[in-house]
Amino acid sequence: MTLFGSSPGPDEREPSQPWACQLISFEIAGGVVVLDLIALEDRPGFAMQWPRSTPFTVHLAVAHVPVRAVERVLRAWTDSSDVVAITHGETDGRVWLNFASDNTRLVTHLADPSPGSRR
Repeated sequence: MTLFGSSPGPDEREPSQPWACQLISFEIAGGVVVLDLIALEDRPGFAMQWPRSTPFTVHLAVAHVPVRAVERVLRAWTDSSDVVAITHGETDGRVWLNFASDNTRLVTHLADPSPGSRR
């Protein structure tokens, strides 16, 4: 997970259509960030039905993360009930998931587990 400012990087491609959600709560422990969210609108451009008001949880395994900075951002979003726009995309073969509110973004780079690491 990376903490960014407001401007996208030069190698970033156009992301998916933003999906408005609200961060209800979060937890950071043992190298995992757990985000509890609720959809504020139907999921745009997604084949599976995901209607407005659907609660969901995102679990992110993280390494080498500035935990205090991430915690400050997530706490601010939770405390102020900010709308968090979720987008996803791929840059140079790396899939990413972006959480953004106001001028702050948290970007996760998702890695596919190697076939030998699946249990």
